[in-house]
Amino acid sequence: MNSSTGTQAASSAPLPVPAPAKSRRLSLKRVVRALVIGIALVYTSLCGFLWFDQAHFIFFPSGPEYLTPVGFKVPFQDIWVPIPFSSQENLASSGNSSPERLHGWWLPNPSSNRVLLYLHGNGGNIASNLEHAVRLRNFGASVLIVDYRGYGRSTGGFPSESRVYEDAEVAWQYLVQQKKIKPEEIIIYGHSLGGAIAIELASHHPEAGGLIAESTFTSIEDMSKKQHVYSFF
Repeated sequence: MNSSTGTQAASSAPLPVPAPAKSRRLSLKRVVRALVIGIALVYTSLCGFLWFDQAHFIFFPSGPEYLTPVGFKVPFQDIWVPIPFSSQENLASSGNSSPERLHGWWLPNPSSNRVLLYLHGNGGNIASNLEHAVRLRNFGASVLIVDYRGYGRSTGGFPSESRVYEDAEVAWQYLVQQKKIKPEEIIIYGHSLGGAIAIELASHHPEAGGLIAESTFTSIEDMSKKQHVYSFF
């Protein structure tokens, strides 16, 4: 009797019920959804960071020059060109109460009436481009090479796309208005990122004598593809 009763009690005990397959599918969907949302948030945050801080990924200005034309034994003039359309907002944002100015070198070549407006790339400054500027001058043209605001001894805040375009325009106006050089005698020359700036300037001055874009790029998108870190954005 007792053994029979024990057997019956054991057989009547409830067995563990397996979780329904539907519940497992719902849990997996929640995990996948959370992962997708998390990845989307991280990607969006990175895109936002790159967008708002993109200037720091494009421009790499260096401080005052360590080299001057004196070492190349060529005549030169140290020039300072004020930015005529610097707004009070720009002055306030740069933390500087004085007008913004571009610094540059004028390398005259008396044997030629041709003038090269030299717009350098996104790194370095006029000192790191001086050897090439002197070479171009010796080829038979006067050269004006300037630093964008934020580069070298030029004043102003950190450079931006709109500001470097303005700076190129200021340099052009300096040649035409101050140096009294005819537009058709000015060749706009740009190296690397300066090539894009030169193209933009030339589009506003079809009267220029010529345009040279050396080692420049076709578009920001094409450049980003070469920088594999940014190709996903």
